[in-house]
Amino acid sequence: MVSRNFIFQDLTPEFTGLDAISGIGPKKRKILLKHFKGVTHLKKASIDDVAALPGINKVLAQIILNTLNKG
Repeated sequence: MVSRNFIFQDLTPEFTGLDAISGIGPKKRKILLKHFKGVTHLKKASIDDVAALPGINKVLAQIILNTLNKG
């Protein structure tokens, strides 16, 4: 049986890299992770998909994706 902690490990803030982005606080981080079911899917999202979420415009969406996909 897989533990609940293992299943939601991808959703914990320390694994996301979103904390390093100016303009992303706890509320936006929660919205992003809940909508995309974790960072893995968020990294694969389009700018328009990210920008469609409340409080996130295209400029911030581009910054988010650039930061997460860096390296």
